[in-house]
Amino acid sequence: MLLLSAAACGEGESKSVQATAAGDDAGPARPPERQKSPEEIRYDGTISGLERLMRDLRVALTSNDESTSAVLIASLRLPEYEAWMLRVFGNELGRALSDEYRPQSEEIGLLAEVLTEQYGKGLVDAEAYRFVTSEVLTSTGYQSAALKQMTETVPLYSVRLYSEDRKRSFHLWSFVHEAGSFRYVGKLRAVAPKRASGGRDLNEYRLEDAERLAAQENK
Repeated sequence: MLLLSAAACGEGESKSVQATAAGDDAGPARPPERQKSPEEIRYDGTISGLERLMRDLRVALTSNDESTSAVLIASLRLPEYEAWMLRVFGNELGRALSDEYRPQSEEIGLLAEVLTEQYGKGLVDAEAYRFVTSEVLTSTGYQSAALKQMTETVPLYSVRLYSEDRKRSFHLWSFVHEAGSFRYVGKLRAVAPKRASGGRDLNEYRLEDAERLAAQENK
């Protein structure tokens, strides 16, 4: 299963305009604004750009704006993912990652359900992170391994949704910035073997947390 907030009218989000009846001296009614397609969605490749996207998604999903949320979710699909994986990771690893990503690309709509569930739990404060080198303690083991094996360095991004008191969180990763906006590429598990400990895969944890958990297991 897939693992997996700017104002409501911020960048990358369109709104519909409905003409209303007016007096005789009113000008001609304005036609509704055209809904953007997923390919037209644009967010700049910064931490704040990703946080704007997440805020726009939260507004669309929690207000039941199905047209906007559908377009934003669809825009998270990585276009031409097979060519992208081969270019960034080389032939052998790129093919493995393409096979891993294919079902995620086909089921990208499930992200709407994942996010809606987390918002319902009160996890509405989005905080993004950007990684360009491996061994950063706040990156996951899979992110660190992916950055090591890239033949062309591409920043990886994470999003954490927090509760208001910051005691609960949900981690959604990884994203990349490609063709003008953010794309969800998932965990990229093919970059490293599973690191099992105590029934957990430590590569899914931040490096700083994985080492602490491994030390606890070895006590």
